[in-house]
Amino acid sequence: MHNGSIATLAELINLKPRRTVLYRGANLYDPADVGLLIPDKPDVKNYFRYDTQVYGNGNRGHDYPWPYKGKGWNENELKDLLEYLKTL
Repeated sequence: MHNGSIATLAELINLKPRRTVLYRGANLYDPADVGLLIPDKPDVKNYFRYDTQVYGNGNRGHDYPWPYKGKGWNENELKDLLEYLKTL
């Protein structure tokens, strides 16, 4: 997203759930999910806490092609889409 609230393409296309809190900073590449590797725990030396519930930090919009596990959600099709996006 334009505000940095989604770390990977897998989250953007709703193959994986979007995080409400993530830790940004080191910007290491995640080749599996195509995006940034985000640690599970904060490391204040290398990362800062990014809360998507703060005004302006939201990541709830743009549910394309389907909301995560919502009506029409198809895990296999989303996996295929992610694999296709990796080729671009």
